[in-house]
Amino acid sequence: MDIRIWAVVISASVALIIAIGNHFIIEPIKAKRQWKRQQLTNFYAPSYGLTLAKINIVKDFCLSKKRISLGTADTLKVLSKDYFAEFIIKNSGYASPEFLNAWKDFIGKFPSPTEKETREVVSVLVKDYNRLRKELGYTYNQKELDTGIPEILKELREEAP
Repeated sequence: MDIRIWAVVISASVALIIAIGNHFIIEPIKAKRQWKRQQLTNFYAPSYGLTLAKINIVKDFCLSKKRISLGTADTLKVLSKDYFAEFIIKNSGYASPEFLNAWKDFIGKFPSPTEKETREVVSVLVKDYNRLRKELGYTYNQKELDTGIPEILKELREEAP
């Protein structure tokens, strides 16, 4: 065989291997990373911020009773109970199954959730938020990732079940 034919076969083989590698290895990795970034941006970061703001409203109560509670402020629309529920429902496609299960238990308690459901929904949210930040290479809080208790209530970590 002529050397030119060998060069064409080798070049075509290398191009084919690169194309297959890109299609079956590189692109799925990029898509998975993009999905995680969308989850963080569209759901977990805003939910985490809203949760911390709602906890901050009743922080002194939480610390004195050694429990996690979410406060509301009807004067600020974003801190109302309805806004929070509406936000989670609209963006639930980005949430983990664990969070959705905890949210179902939390929202299903009428007229208001117990400390157990509140702790569970906050814990899953905080852990998912920090796990995504860790996987994406962003700064995260290891203690929050381990315990599920936000830094704002770090005093409660010693009593965590």
